[in-house]
Amino acid sequence: MPGVKEKEYKKLPGISAPGIFVYSKLYLAKDHLLRVSNIGFSEDYKRFFFKDIQAITLRKTATAKIISYVLAGLIALLATAAILFSGDGTILYSSIGGFFLIILVINLLRGATCVCTLKTAVQIETLGSLGRLPRARKVLARLQPLIAQAQGGELTPEEASSRMQELAKPPGEENFSAPPIASDMLAFIEPPVEPPPATI
Repeated sequence: MPGVKEKEYKKLPGISAPGIFVYSKLYLAKDHLLRVSNIGFSEDYKRFFFKDIQAITLRKTATAKIISYVLAGLIALLATAAILFSGDGTILYSSIGGFFLIILVINLLRGATCVCTLKTAVQIETLGSLGRLPRARKVLARLQPLIAQAQGGELTPEEASSRMQELAKPPGEENFSAPPIASDMLAFIEPPVEPPPATI
């Protein structure tokens, strides 16, 4: 991280790489999160101070399941082809099937996919590096006490209920003047989205 003192920051797990030479990472500082986005040879820095964070939400998605279904279908087709063909054909189809099997195992081990968003009084940002649910939960568990400490304590049940209703409003109806959210209501998980049947 050029221009940033390394000892002041600790890299959090995860990386978002939506394209070639395009990626973002999260770093933890004493009083804020730092998101470093790389686009080609340029870097962009954005800080989210703990005292300003109103909510960090997780929404489970079906992307990982869909990927698994597609890979499983491809593996089944390649296994069938390996059985039907002999000689070099068997070796070729088995090798390709083994490659897809490795990808399938890695996808399963990484866990469910999710969308993680961070909300302050003036913005809502997607944290792309927290795109896997197990990793995102670990990071949020680490952030929760830091945000609670920065905001001076816990929310009462009434405040938590009010804040949940506020977050449930459509984007056009959001009230950005709502008080910050802290600690136990920092994150919530929406019901999982069931993927459509896979078609090969």
